[in-house]
Amino acid sequence: MFFPILTVPFLALQRLLRPLISLGLAAALLAVYLVPPSFAQTSGNQSVFTTQTPASPNVTDSTSYELGMKFVSAKAGQITAIRYWKASSDTTTTHTGKIWAANGTTPLASVNFTGETASGWQQQTLATPLAIQANTTYIVSVNTSGYFAFTKSGLATAITNGDVSSVADGANGLYGPAGSRPTSSYSSSNYFRDIVFVATTGGTSGASTITKTAGDSQTGTVGTALSTPLTAQLKDGSGNPLVGTSVSFAVTAGGGSLSSTTVSTNSSGNASSVLTLGTTAGSNTVTATAGSIGSVTFSATGNPAAANKLALTPASTTTTANAAVSYQAKVQDQYGNTVTTATASVTFSASGVTGSFSPSATVNASAGIASVTFTPSGAGTATLSASATGLTGASATLTVNSAPSGTNQSVFTTQTPASPNVTDNTSYELGMKFVSAKAGQITAIRYWKASSDTTTTHTGKIWSASGTLLASVNFTGETASGWQQQTLATPLSIQASTTYVVSVNTSNYFAFTNGALASAVVNGDLSSVADGANGVYGSAGNFPTSSYQNSNYFRDIVFVAGSSGGSSGSSTIAKTAGDSQTGTVGTALSTPLTVQLKDGSGNPLVGTSVSFAITAGGGSLSSTTMSTNSSGNASSTLTLGTTAGSNTVTATASGIGSVTFSATGNPATASKLTLSPTSATSGPNTGVSYQAKVQDQYGNTVTTATTSVSFSASGVTGSFSPSAAVNASAGIASVTFTTGSSSGSGTITATASGLTSASGTLTVSTGNPIYLENLKPGTTNWQIPSGSKSGGEIAGFAGALSVNKGEALPLMVSFDVYGSGGSPSQILGQYTVEVYRLGYYGGTGGRLMTTLGPINGYRQADCLIGDQATRLVECKWLQNATIQTGSDWTTGLYAAKLIDGRNGKQAYVWFVVRDDASHSDLLFQSSVNTFNAYNYFGGYQGGFSLYRGNDGTYNTRAFKVSFDRPYADSIGSTDPNNPMGQEYGMAYWLERQSYDVSYTTNLDVSLNASLLQQHKGFLSVGHDEYWTMEERQGVQQARDAGIHLGFFTANAAYWRVRYEPSTSGTPNRVMVCYKEAWAQDPVAPTTRFRDYPNYLPENALLGVMYIGDYNGSGYPWVVSNASDPIFANTGVTNGSAFYGIVGWEWDAVVSNGQSPSGLVTLSASPVTATTLAPADPGDPNNPSNISTSTSQTANGVRYTAASGAKVFASGAIQWANGLSTGGLPFQQLNVNILSNMGVKPYTPTSGLIVP
Repeated sequence: MFFPILTVPFLALQRLLRPLISLGLAAALLAVYLVPPSFAQTSGNQSVFTTQTPASPNVTDSTSYELGMKFVSAKAGQITAIRYWKASSDTTTTHTGKIWAANGTTPLASVNFTGETASGWQQQTLATPLAIQANTTYIVSVNTSGYFAFTKSGLATAITNGDVSSVADGANGLYGPAGSRPTSSYSSSNYFRDIVFVATTGGTSGASTITKTAGDSQTGTVGTALSTPLTAQLKDGSGNPLVGTSVSFAVTAGGGSLSSTTVSTNSSGNASSVLTLGTTAGSNTVTATAGSIGSVTFSATGNPAAANKLALTPASTTTTANAAVSYQAKVQDQYGNTVTTATASVTFSASGVTGSFSPSATVNASAGIASVTFTPSGAGTATLSASATGLTGASATLTVNSAPSGTNQSVFTTQTPASPNVTDNTSYELGMKFVSAKAGQITAIRYWKASSDTTTTHTGKIWSASGTLLASVNFTGETASGWQQQTLATPLSIQASTTYVVSVNTSNYFAFTNGALASAVVNGDLSSVADGANGVYGSAGNFPTSSYQNSNYFRDIVFVAGSSGGSSGSSTIAKTAGDSQTGTVGTALSTPLTVQLKDGSGNPLVGTSVSFAITAGGGSLSSTTMSTNSSGNASSTLTLGTTAGSNTVTATASGIGSVTFSATGNPATASKLTLSPTSATSGPNTGVSYQAKVQDQYGNTVTTATTSVSFSASGVTGSFSPSAAVNASAGIASVTFTTGSSSGSGTITATASGLTSASGTLTVSTGNPIYLENLKPGTTNWQIPSGSKSGGEIAGFAGALSVNKGEALPLMVSFDVYGSGGSPSQILGQYTVEVYRLGYYGGTGGRLMTTLGPINGYRQADCLIGDQATRLVECKWLQNATIQTGSDWTTGLYAAKLIDGRNGKQAYVWFVVRDDASHSDLLFQSSVNTFNAYNYFGGYQGGFSLYRGNDGTYNTRAFKVSFDRPYADSIGSTDPNNPMGQEYGMAYWLERQSYDVSYTTNLDVSLNASLLQQHKGFLSVGHDEYWTMEERQGVQQARDAGIHLGFFTANAAYWRVRYEPSTSGTPNRVMVCYKEAWAQDPVAPTTRFRDYPNYLPENALLGVMYIGDYNGSGYPWVVSNASDPIFANTGVTNGSAFYGIVGWEWDAVVSNGQSPSGLVTLSASPVTATTLAPADPGDPNNPSNISTSTSQTANGVRYTAASGAKVFASGAIQWANGLSTGGLPFQQLNVNILSNMGVKPYTPTSGLIVP
């Protein structure tokens, strides 16, 4: 087809022109009128299109697409917004604009459109402007689920406005599947996708550029090095060379190797690497990337090496005597590439059976391929050989069966396609319905091959009319074009007067004649079926059922009549009346469904039982079992079901076969409206989308209805958009109600003349963001099902531990991480990514935020030890997905669930979404440092953590651990150091109570501890063992500034760590902790805070410090000071216990002279330690040292700092366990602790008393 976005295999020109004729001049003038005046070009903002309007502003083929345009700017600068022309009938739920690199797999920027008008230009500002380089091709795209604007050939020549212009490369105007970078093009069509651009006027670092200066577009021999190094030059915004900047080179297609993968620029700003081409002929690409500056892609072509062998196909096949088989001998190099320049003389021979070659036994290769057909004259097993001077020969096996009796027949004889080589760049199963007047056998399948068809394997199939696959065969030894024929391994017997379907797949090009099957094509006993829906197509490999204008795709069979004999098996059942009717739901069809039975000689079968059964759509039958009359007929009348759409009935004659009738039920007369949602809760000044559907009495939407529907609101204030009265489109009227600034509850009502009205409740609440977030629908699908957790089949990690809302998060994902070797060019399957926010959500525990994919998956490079001295393991994986968070995403703990499409295995990638502008009551810290310290992932070679080497011993532990690794716990480990334990339990409870809370990580606190002072309180939860000095100082400064501290943890702030860049130069991706070997750390003493030379014991901040641990399930937390106000309304007394809380590590009050003034002990829990906190190896006299007795007492404490800040420390890691096991008394204790800090819940659980 030539219309780029239709799914039928071809579209006649008149269908393309039809929307232009019907829309007329008035629609075109309306489209011009709707262009917002802000698009008149100013000295700042620039767009490609100014006064242009679409020739066809409202066309469709009822398919979802991503539509785009390639563009380039003469200057560097920033894209500030995306714009597109909206068709008036476009009902897409969410339009998302995207900017892509020319060959990018993930967008550089994206934004969801809001507040759209009904049609014409729409514009949406990017949350963060996107810097682009000069003279570099980019793509802008916007999705649509149906209608779109279109001007054929509108981009055939460049459209230039100021610095920006469309690309005139003969392949602009792009389309593809919705959500993916569009790559297909049709006649340089303009789909009216555009940008708003501002050229850079200064010399900021944002204007730095990377350009190719040498080595692009070279040609060489596969397996050899290119003569010219690939050279990229970096310049700053003023055009000066950037010296000493790291440039990464990576092979992105074609295989091969590079002389260097990371190079620093020289004094001229240049960095170079030499490419040795891969061993597969064709395209090779290498991407050079300079951090945030950008990347460029070099291309090279690998030509085949010298010819040295032949390859003969098919290597093994079966045929019948006197049936020709096509063979190809390819002249190949040592790597198996076809040497397309070869014209070698190839000689073919056969042994084992007699036969003849055509055109002759010796053929000169053309484009490296010599083609012949061999026709065997008798049965047997043959060896076919091909030989050529100076080349290694090749052979193949051919099994020849005796030919069946009778004369070969096919439907097509002299017919040829009107369009022998067309495409729409889509894979299809193309077929033809046919029938035979006699019973017999199908011996072969044939089809017309388009000259540009590059399908790897063509498979011919015979189907029953209802879609049962009866026979299939793979084509071998095909010629370049024209009729191809492949013999079935076993002939297929078929019945007389019975419809069958023959099909052959194609991945791109095919032959085509429009309307050629409108009338039956008859040859001998065979004929095509003229039912108005022949010439069928569908997705490749599946039963084709769709039809377009009775088109002939030239699929055919070879048939021999009478060869199946005249047994009772040749009796037939056929439909004679009542098929494909249309009626109104709930009513009887006008024509009975009638079948006819005949014996093998064509005589009616009288008195034979036929069963009728409804197989889809519901309804009822006048009879379910009937005996055939004197004409062999049996009938039943169908009363359609009450659901609009397809209805099917199957008629079966035992031992003979079955046929299926189809019918379509249309909706009844419109009688009512339905409104969705029926109940909603929103915040103030927020849009809520409503749909009113025009339905019949059975609840079917009357898609022909264009009723005017009026919307009204009572009890709440706000406004409707586009207006309060909307005409239904396809039976649906849609509006957005934007709430006012006041809270309250009310009703939204939809009314229409002559129809029953509908209403829904709306509650507007002014609660905090956490409360409003948890009102949204949740799901339990964030959980990994039992048995589905990845054991290494799929894993990944994020390029950042957290992002501020609205920012993009890179993902690095790999298949088969415990294997070795891998390449992005070796696609192993596909995966999807489901992103969830974790919280309460009515008890479901999570909410789906977005889904990515399917995405092509491969095995990433091995995770290697980059530094033997520190045993640092890094996974230098390529980014292959991006999570684009929205500015409306609520801060929280997030989990990206990776789902392996090959086997269903699943793994998590955890991250935090921050809100750096938030002044929430609480700031909740995720202990990412501790997760990294315990993470021992290392791939197939085994891993290293701060606790063990790949031999499992402490002595071989790492001194440095990278965040560029999957968490071992996400792919099979049971290590509890991850967010899904204590942190998730605490977050779930906090959000259940609607506390006003934001989320952050150790790294964020280390980099900007001043953010703590935007909140009332700071929470450390679970296992928060590893801190930097910056975090220790920042938290202490926050306390001294009056910020409250809640340590729902133990063993916190125990080890001092520091951050450093990855070996690739990315800041803060490596965490360093030498522990007892701290003297080897060249930067800082990364050992225990309490020990020499740090002398900063934890209890100076928390009031308690780590003294021991136990590998069991945990000890009770025993109350020792029940009269303290912190226990108000809990009902506890001294000795009361909350079970399972103290462990696996615990803290206690230590008499080292560092306890804060006014320390109050709240609990005294008897514990027995299996591991004790060690003495200071650097200073045995350090007063921080504690008793070596295994009989210990763990303590929870509180104190008030001089600043007035309240500090609580539970002294127990497993504190959050009590929120589910401790009942209301334990929850009340938590409410009291937080209320003491001036923080109260918005929706406390019933029974809790808020002080």
